[in-house]
Amino acid sequence: MVRRLGAASEIRIAVEDRLAGLLGADEARGLRIPEPQRCDADESGCNWSMDYRSSCGEHEEAIHRAVTEAQARWNLRD
Repeated sequence: MVRRLGAASEIRIAVEDRLAGLLGADEARGLRIPEPQRCDADESGCNWSMDYRSSCGEHEEAIHRAVTEAQARWNLRD
């Protein structure tokens, strides 16, 4: 699959939108999702990571799923 290129803010919004779909808009609204940070491309070709664990609380599984899905669809633009 070809990844879309996006700014850090676009990727963060994509993760937030997916979380709203997974948890419901009201539940997701209170979560602070950080912007992704550039890193060396992994084996799948993704060139960013996101340190969300400090803000996930009881929603770690949903946040992990949203981030993993975004990593499969997006790459951070130069």
